[in-house]
Amino acid sequence: MGKFILKSFGFYVLLYFLRVLVLVLLMNFMDVGNLLQNQRTLNYLSTTLSFLPMFFIVSIYAPIVEELVFREGFIAWVNKDNRSLLITMTVLSVIVFTAPHSFTLADFLLYLPLAMVLTRYYFDYDRNMVWSIFYHFVNNTIAVITMFVLLWLEIDQMNIKNAIPS
Repeated sequence: MGKFILKSFGFYVLLYFLRVLVLVLLMNFMDVGNLLQNQRTLNYLSTTLSFLPMFFIVSIYAPIVEELVFREGFIAWVNKDNRSLLITMTVLSVIVFTAPHSFTLADFLLYLPLAMVLTRYYFDYDRNMVWSIFYHFVNNTIAVITMFVLLWLEIDQMNIKNAIPS
């Protein structure tokens, strides 16, 4: 378990830097203000759902369903000896996982590293999806907690502004 935690932390830091690098590169070619539409949708949901339903949907339900569909459904049935089919289904799994999270090519490039890491976990643990689900859970839980903390800070800041007489 210690190796898993260390590896997960390393991948999480790597993902963070990859996303920053992609954003910096994309800023040279396009307006990045419209990126991460998926994140905007989640932010909107966080204003309409309380923490527990949002946590259940994003941190528990989504990782289980997505890992069952995109790792197990695409890859598990492929014989390990059929290398060309295994590579094809792995690439397809990564692309099809990334696509619904993306509304633009730039979004696609930002979610692609996560799909690759989740698929790597799946293979590193001999196609046991428990570890990719767990990493997916941790990643999404950090995102949900961050969303709600930022929302709370925004609401708190608005309350402070409203309390100060003009």
